[in-house]
Amino acid sequence: MKLIFMVTFAVSLFFPRPSALQKPRTKTSGLMKLRPTLRARWSPGRLRLATKRTLLLVALTDLSAQAIIIEPGLGLQHNGQNVVVFEHTAMGTGGLVLNSPTPVRLGDLPIPRFRQFEKYPLMLGCGVDMAGEDLPLESSLETDAPIALRDLSPWFWLHDVPGVSGSYKLYRAHGDLFMGGSIDELAEILLQDDERGEGHIKFFRRYKAWAPEQLQNEIESGIWKFCPQDARSALDPVHFMARF
Repeated sequence: MKLIFMVTFAVSLFFPRPSALQKPRTKTSGLMKLRPTLRARWSPGRLRLATKRTLLLVALTDLSAQAIIIEPGLGLQHNGQNVVVFEHTAMGTGGLVLNSPTPVRLGDLPIPRFRQFEKYPLMLGCGVDMAGEDLPLESSLETDAPIALRDLSPWFWLHDVPGVSGSYKLYRAHGDLFMGGSIDELAEILLQDDERGEGHIKFFRRYKAWAPEQLQNEIESGIWKFCPQDARSALDPVHFMARF
């Protein structure tokens, strides 16, 4: 009996029961219980992806908060008016209303340099003349008012002919859209090419003007909407008048 007790005691020393090796249980918090789940859900790869998405969202938010970029060739729309910006400086912004035809054709004008484009309509452009005077649109659109034809000489023209002396490209627009240039060179190129003609050049009497920062403020307030501007739509002959 004594021998059996000694053997049992020795076995218990060298081979303790599993329960004796276990650490005492402690109360586990809810966060500790969730750690294995969090580790499985947010692996390094998924964490990197989530970080990239967050950075992209921040970048897009910052981009939308930046100042609006206004450049020559930018297309704008408001109340039926289709406008292309041709100049933007610290002094202000100038644009042309593309869908503002008048009853006058260039052949009606007593100006020899435009006789070669006699069938082309004269666009109003809008209410500001070259002297910088902003005329009321009502009087500008009044066809019964007596107007000397010599006072209706075009001051601006848009076209899609590259390489014309004195012209410059409206680079924000899609395709070849140019402002100004030698009217003689344009006549030689456009009128001698059977595939080119109306739809490749457009003439304007006046232009639309904004004071410094005025256009940006109007865009931010929702008055003007951006629209894609391309040479073809800008130069297409129009058969309707914009609403002013």
